[in-house]
Amino acid sequence: MAPPKRASFNVCFCDIDGTLVHYPETQARWGEITGPSVIPGCFMYVERETGKRHKVLKLPPTTTGHQGVISIKTLTELARMRKGGVKLVLITGARLSTLLMRMAFLPAADAYVCENGGRIYYPDTSLTVALPIAEDIAWRKTHNATAGPPDADAVPPSKRPGKLWDLYRKLDADGWALDAFSYTTNFRWCCFVCVT
Repeated sequence: MAPPKRASFNVCFCDIDGTLVHYPETQARWGEITGPSVIPGCFMYVERETGKRHKVLKLPPTTTGHQGVISIKTLTELARMRKGGVKLVLITGARLSTLLMRMAFLPAADAYVCENGGRIYYPDTSLTVALPIAEDIAWRKTHNATAGPPDADAVPPSKRPGKLWDLYRKLDADGWALDAFSYTTNFRWCCFVCVT
């Protein structure tokens, strides 16, 4: 294989959900995921019209229960791009806990952004741990006045300091269904209601 050519751009910003990671419910109109392939942990996505097969990895389900897949070819091409000198930044609106749970299935990157830009993590090889990443604390501190300190995720949203949580409390009091689990710089409005 020829060495990768130097790219004409230096950084690739890439969303995770819907761009790198796809969900069977949205892909079902074009094909289906079949049983495991010969590669451990891999499954096959088979295009309905052509029968073409693609190796995919299944990610762990998110906190909201969605389980996506990522193409092995996508992982290979992104690794090749990085080898050619392009920095890769993965971006997601997901909570930190979901990003961390998925890290073993995502491409290696130069930065990981979660909570819609509220938190940024960089690889840190000085850490002798299984997943050596460190938060950009200077960036996170710029949100302290609005979202409170980073360790506030252990505090119930009703008691967190900051204008963001003032808004959360107002919406909550007005009866909105909100989700702040494992978020520190944003929260979600739950647009669906489960009735039992």
